[in-house]
Amino acid sequence: MKKQMTGILLAGMMLVFAGCSGAMVDPGPQTQSPETESSDSAQEATSEETPREPRIEDNYIGAWYASPQGFPMTLLLQDDDTYLLSIGIAAEEDAASLLEKAAASATDENAEVQSGTWKYDDGFIFLDDDTHAPLDVRSDMLIWTALDMFFTRDVPYMYEEAALRTDLKSGDFDGYWTSDFVGLQGYTISAQAIDDNTDIYIEGENVALGGDIFGDDIAKFTLSDGQLTFTDGTGAEKITITIGIQEDGYMRLVMNGAESGDDEALTIFLSRVLSEEEREQLELEMQEQQDAEGDNEP
Repeated sequence: MKKQMTGILLAGMMLVFAGCSGAMVDPGPQTQSPETESSDSAQEATSEETPREPRIEDNYIGAWYASPQGFPMTLLLQDDDTYLLSIGIAAEEDAASLLEKAAASATDENAEVQSGTWKYDDGFIFLDDDTHAPLDVRSDMLIWTALDMFFTRDVPYMYEEAALRTDLKSGDFDGYWTSDFVGLQGYTISAQAIDDNTDIYIEGENVALGGDIFGDDIAKFTLSDGQLTFTDGTGAEKITITIGIQEDGYMRLVMNGAESGDDEALTIFLSRVLSEEEREQLELEMQEQQDAEGDNEP
């Protein structure tokens, strides 16, 4: 499995540039005549009431979403010409919390939130005045050619795990299962995106673990509270693997090290592969259902 995927993506995507500041010259205290003060006050009141002229930039303000290699990303373009680029799905109202994260991790090269300024110019959006990697503006998307990714207004589909079943007994896990999604460091992405090829074959409490992560290994698991569990090693080398089946039909495999927390646990979601006999039976049932529906038509 490709490791440190989050850091690799952010290192390439988060563009950090040094800012420049100019010196302000203090002209010292100045006095104004009553007429000038009155004129200034009227001008300020008028300017506050006058709405800002529409800009082309206004068409692109708000949240844009991308999903490079299965990782969700959000680009928030704000009306004050600042932007927030974050890993994960965020809404426009999440800007304040994202700003706090950006400030807290301002010196972290692999920060999950990047902030800066943006501008529109002649069909391109530039982040932090970077002229080497602009976003090409299209009617319904922003194409970031330099990073081979694009943003749209559509929120990308992200798999959300379902609750575990607790009524399972020996034999309910039987069959051949292959990975569809992988969860690591708080993100759930498609197994295909990171070339995960985990597969499992189960008979009763005997589990054969295959794929690059586990190699080819067979272990005797223990069934308790509707889940299969296996523990290998002791102390800091101890590894625990827990297998359960969710309400949505996916099998959930969680592998924890003795010193790992929830964010460091590896979670794999697998779907069951039907046997030849099961496929034939399913096709027969579907055909019988179609025939019955045809007989009931007027």
